Amino acid sequence: MNVPETVTAHVGGNLVLFSSYHLGVHSKGADIDVLCVGPSFLERNDFFTYFFQKLKAQEEVNNIRAVEEATVPVIKSSSEGTEVICSEKKYKLSCVQYPSLRFVCMCLDHCYRVTEEILRAVPNMHNFRLTLRAIRLWAKRRNIYSSTLGFLGGVSWAIILIARICQLYSNSTASTLVTKFFLAYSIRTWPTIIQLNIPEKCKFNLPFWDPRIHPSDCYHLMPILTPSYPVQNSMVNVSHFTVAIMSEEFKRGHTITEEIQQNKAEWTKLFETPNFFEKYQYVFSQKLKIRTKYTTL
Repeated sequence: MNVPETVTAHVGGNLVLFSSYHLGVHSKGADIDVLCVGPSFLERNDFFTYFFQKLKAQEEVNNIRAVEEATVPVIKSSSEGTEVICSEKKYKLSCVQYPSLRFVCMCLDHCYRVTEEILRAVPNMHNFRLTLRAIRLWAKRRNIYSSTLGFLGGVSWAIILIARICQLYSNSTASTLVTKFFLAYSIRTWPTIIQLNIPEKCKFNLPFWDPRIHPSDCYHLMPILTPSYPVQNSMVNVSHFTVAIMSEEFKRGHTITEEIQQNKAEWTKLFETPNFFEKYQYVFSQKLKIRTKYTTL
C-alpha cells in the first residue's frame, strides 16, 4: 500500500474480548468473540482484494467466497472442517470467525462498549451469570435462540433482558431471577421498549434508533435497545409470528417456574425440548397436502 516503514512499524493492533466470553458466560464449544483492531488506513476494498487473496493462497483454506452486498459484508471459507467467516464494516476493522474462536469486525465503540455497559449495569455478577446460563440453555432447548430466524439473539435476550431483571431485583438469587424473568416477560405488552440506561449523546453522526426522528423505527415490534452509543434496536428481525411464539414460551416458562416454587415440578421440566413436527403440525400437514396434490396431477 506504499505506506512508509516508519508508519507500519508503529501501527500495531489489538485483540479485545467481548460478548459472552467477556461476560464469563460462555459454554463448552461456544464461540469466543474477539475484536481485531487494525490501522485506520485500511479500506473495505483492501479487505475484499488483498486480504481475500491472502486467505485464498493458504493451502488449508477451502470453499472461499466473498459476500460483499450483505448487510454485514463477509468472506466465507472453511479450514480443516472449520467454518471461517471474515467480515468488515465501515469502521475499517476486520475479523475472522471459527466455531471456537471468532474475530468479529464491528465498531469498537459498539460491540465492546455494549458488553462493558452491561457489566456496569449488573449489580451482582455471579447471579447474573448463573441466570444468563439458565436462560440461554432454555432458549436453545425451546428453539427460539436465533436472531437470523426472527427470534432473539445473545445480546438481545440473553443479556439485555436478563440484565434488566438483575437491575430490578438486585438482591435476588439466580433461581429467583429466573422466576422473575418469566413473570416479567410473560405479562409484558410489546412493543414496549427495553433499555438498561440512557447512553451519553455523542456527535459522531452515526445512525441511531429513535422513532421520533426515523419513522421506520415505529414499526419495530420488539425494541430492545443497546446500552451504548449509537443506540440500536438489537431486535429488528422479529415478526408478528416470532413475537407470538416467544410470548407463548414466556408464559410456559412462567407456569413451570410457578410449579417449581410450589414443589409441583422439577427444573428439568423447564428445559424440555419440544417436538418440532408436533408443534407445527399444521404447517407440515398443509405442505403434505400440496405435495400430494401436485403428485396426483
